[in-house]
Amino acid sequence: MKKLELFVIVLLITSALYSQNTQVKKFSSRELNDDRFLKIYVPPGYADDKTKLYPLTIVLDAE
Repeated sequence: MKKLELFVIVLLITSALYSQNTQVKKFSSRELNDDRFLKIYVPPGYADDKTKLYPLTIVLDAE
């Protein structure tokens, strides 16, 4: 039974990860002397109608 539960959890997590359309942008930082990457999650249907407004959420990751 525990194997089935683990399988369902892993299946739900992996399907959620691959269902999102992501774009990665690279930025060069002069102050940090390093490259930074910005991941942008685009909602489904964004490419069809780019005039529609979507809410914005900014998540900062300090690592």
